[in-house]
Amino acid sequence: MSQNHYHVLGVPATATPADIKLAYKRLAVQLHPDKHGGNPIYEERFKALAVAYRILNDPARRAAYDQQLRQAEQRLAEAQRQQEYRVQGQRVYGVPMPPPRRCVRAGPPHRPSATTAQFRNSANSRGATIS
Repeated sequence: MSQNHYHVLGVPATATPADIKLAYKRLAVQLHPDKHGGNPIYEERFKALAVAYRILNDPARRAAYDQQLRQAEQRLAEAQRQQEYRVQGQRVYGVPMPPPRRCVRAGPPHRPSATTAQFRNSANSRGATIS
């Protein structure tokens, strides 16, 4: 979910029911598909707005939704902690792994010098092949 219902309505998570209702009415007028000639983009936005309002307007649904958001944040924080722990604690055969090395190029690719090109031209004129 890229945007949660609070983002759709443009209100903070601590918004009062009156603030949610006001934001819904304001956005419903702006995003109504009839106002935009039935544009499918506005239809999708209006549907998302209606779903967000339906969930945040009902206190029981809002509490359940807030609990889901908190659990998702906790799972994300736990995954980040585990990732940090893995990087520090990785071991191969009981020995700590060295940090990854940066890939460094040796330099620009090899270009034949003028003498090499002259040698090839003179060899080709004699009928010899050089690779």
